[in-house]
Amino acid sequence: MSQTRIMETTERDATRAVKEVHADAGRERMRAYRVSKECNDSIDEKFSMIKSYDVGDLLYVLRDIEENPGKYDESVIKGVVGRLYDMGIMCI
Repeated sequence: MSQTRIMETTERDATRAVKEVHADAGRERMRAYRVSKECNDSIDEKFSMIKSYDVGDLLYVLRDIEENPGKYDESVIKGVVGRLYDMGIMCI
């Protein structure tokens, strides 16, 4: 394989990886929004969303809660921490 083809393949793979990272970040931000006070969903709907989240999503929401605690209802915060605990992750 020529040096040019290797560089083209590497560049294409890097571009694809960057797009995937941006897509994941957007998905995580949407997940945090869906359980925040900004979203008009009911508390029951927010709890259903929390139950459907995987560990990565919950940790992203927890990080956003730490940065902006006023954006979240106390019951949602307890729900996120409780769900992580159920998954074997203790929050201190």
